[in-house]
Amino acid sequence: MNLEAHIMSSNPSEVEAALGLAQFLLRYHRAVDYGDFSENPYAVQRIRRFCDYKVWFEIEELSGSHEDLSGNFSEFKTVTQKAL
Repeated sequence: MNLEAHIMSSNPSEVEAALGLAQFLLRYHRAVDYGDFSENPYAVQRIRRFCDYKVWFEIEELSGSHEDLSGNFSEFKTVTQKAL
């Protein structure tokens, strides 16, 4: 599968879609490797950077959700203690 033309495109939405597809395939298909998308080292570097960015973005999003949930639980606990 050669996605190099799409990954190196000047159209940002096309690049985002191609990188998203590559990340999805890498995540859920063990037999797929970075080199399966392009032999251009710069294109492979862009795929790796996109995958790293998405992982860290998801971790930060989960961390924020956890903090919100912890805060809500603390408020619930305080209200429950006052009610008793």
